[in-house]
Amino acid sequence: MAFACFFTVIGVTIVIGVFTVVLGSIDNLAQQPQLLGGIIVLFNFLMVTIVAGMYQAMVRNHIFNNAQFEQVARFESTLATVDYVVLVFTNALAIVCSLGLALPWAKVRKAKMLAAATMVCVYPGAEQVINVQQDSQSSFAEEAANVFDIDISLT
Repeated sequence: MAFACFFTVIGVTIVIGVFTVVLGSIDNLAQQPQLLGGIIVLFNFLMVTIVAGMYQAMVRNHIFNNAQFEQVARFESTLATVDYVVLVFTNALAIVCSLGLALPWAKVRKAKMLAAATMVCVYPGAEQVINVQQDSQSSFAEEAANVFDIDISLT
C-alpha cells in the first residue's frame, strides 16, 4: 500500500507540475485563485478516490480471506486493488459528470466486480448443519407471526 500511495503522490505531483508549466509559473497560478482552487479540488478528488479504493479492496480481501464458518464454509476474495481503484475512480467521475444519474449504473458495475471476485467454498459437513437446524425448528415463530398478522418470508 505504501508503494501505491507513493506512486499516486508522484503522479499527482507530475500533473500539478504540468499545469504550472503550461501556465508559465507559480506566480501566474497564485494570481488565478479559481484555477488554483480547481487544481486543489482535482487533487483531493484523485487522492480520495484512489486511497479509498485501495483501502477498501485490501480490507475486503483480508476480511473475506480470514472468514470462515467452522466445518460449514470459508470465503475467498481475489479483488485486484488496481482494478478496484480504477472502478471507484471511473464510477465517481461518471456520477459527478452525470449529476448523479449514473449512480445505478455505478452500483451495478461495483456489485458485478465484487461478485466476480468472491468465492464461497462450502464443506461437505454443511448439509449436516442444515439438517440439524431443520429438525429443531418449532412452529412458534410462524404462529406468533399469524397472531400479529405479519407476513415474514425468508425464501
